[in-house]
Parts: sequence; C-alpha cells; structure tokens
Amino acid sequence: MKGVFNDYWPRRGTSQTEKRKGFGESRVRGGIRTKIIDDYGGLHNRLTRQVYLRPFSLAECEALVRANGHIMNRDQILEGYMVMGGVPYYWDLLRKDISLAQNIDALFFAPHGELSDEFDHLFLALFRKPALYMSVIRALGTKKCGMTRNEIIAATHTKGNGRLSRILRELAQCDLIRVYAEPGRRKRDLIYQLIDNYVLFYFRFIDGQTNTMPNFWSASQTTQAVRVWCGLAFERVALQHIDAIKRKLGTTRMHPMCRPLSHSTTSCGTKRGVAGRLRDD
Repeated sequence: MKGVFNDYWPRRGTSQTEKRKGFGESRVRGGIRTKIIDDYGGLHNRLTRQVYLRPFSLAECEALVRANGHIMNRDQILEGYMVMGGVPYYWDLLRKDISLAQNIDALFFAPHGELSDEFDHLFLALFRKPALYMSVIRALGTKKCGMTRNEIIAATHTKGNGRLSRILRELAQCDLIRVYAEPGRRKRDLIYQLIDNYVLFYFRFIDGQTNTMPNFWSASQTTQAVRVWCGLAFERVALQHIDAIKRKLGTTRMHPMCRPLSHSTTSCGTKRGVAGRLRDD
C-alpha cells in the first residue's frame, strides 16, 4: 500500500488539494512512523495529522469482549490481557463457543495456530530490517527489570551508535518497550524494559519449544511455571494501568516515577513488585 501512495503523491496527489489520505492499523502501532511519517520519498511531509493509536486498556478490552458477545468474567479478561495485551486484532480472534483457556490453546499452541508465529510476522510488518530489532527485544526479554544502553550493547554485540538509538526509540514508539530512569541516575543510564504482554508470553511459553501439547494452556493452569508467570504478568498489567490505579486510589499527586523493582537488584522475581507496593500503600 505504501508503494502505491508513494508513487501517487508526486504524480497526482499534489494537484488535487482536496485529497487526503489517512493511515491507521491496530497492531502495527508505532511502526507506521518508520514507514509513513518518517518516509523520505513521495510521502514526506504529506500528513495532515498524526493520531497515536495506543493499545487498548483493560476497560476497553472488556467493552470489546462485551460487544463481541463473549461471556467472560473480569478474571478471565485479566488473564486474556496478560497473554495478549491490548491489541484488538488478537481479541477479535477469540471464539465464543469455547473457553478462554481453549482459545489460548487454539491460537498459540495448536498446530498452525493463528498467533503461534505472530512474533516473526510482527517484526517483519513493523520494521524494514527487523533482525537487530528482534535481537534487542530478545536481549531485553532475559532481564525482567530492563537493561541500560550499555547492557544492551554488550548483550547484542552491536555498536552504540545512532542506529541503536533509533531502534530503541522506535521500539518505544511501538509500545513494545518502556523507558524509565532510576532516581539520581544520569540520562545515559536510562533503563529500557520489555513491556509487551504478547511478546513476553511468547518468550516464556512458545519460543524454542518443540514438544508443546495442543492443549498446553488448559493442562498447565495449576503448574508452578504458570503461577510464577501469572504473578509477574499481573505486576506488568498493574504497571501499564498505574495512572488509572492512582486515580482510583486518589493518589494522582504522587510522584510519577513508577518501576517494578530497583534496577540494581539481581533478580526481579525474588522481591515484591508493583502489586505488593500497591497493597502496602
């Protein structure tokens, strides 16, 4: 589609002042910036307005579930959000005639499930040269609290040049990672944390697995691995909704810095995270 518009604008678009073209898609998210907004060809400086398409919140996913006619309680909607995040396309794939656990099995673990290889398709859709983006994401996936720029350089064996800066910026624009700073740290010590629910679920249960059962999720609900994942995933959802939580608690004037754990700790999984802090508060 981009190629068509790229050719269209220089030849015909400039002569038709009333023509306006809009671009939008739910899953590509910030990746549209690299292919449309920052284009250096015929689409350069042709946009009339930019609209940021943020992933759906829990409340918006609940509204979508109800609109699609699903019968799900809020615990199930939360579980779905911990797996798929707020991407409407994923939620629209859910079937009404089976349970959430069976839906997750069908989408992720069954042979040729629609989301079983979504990770590769996602990065191919988002970025022109996805290999280094995927390398950075995989590195971040190994450390729950996130990594500094220097740690990313060491883990990916890449150069700390302008290209890495662009990759980190575009990953953040796509809502795949978030960037935060530790109090008292310098700007170059910013921490980059993988925050995309789907990607983290993929890394934990799908990536590199060769003997997964088609009903893996339904059969694993009470296992220790899923219980540990649930705790970390719930913390992440709380972090993603921290503004709504603060409004509900009446603490909107609190310092805006929120992080799961101190970056200096060696293991994010061994100490209390956002959920525990919220209970204490």
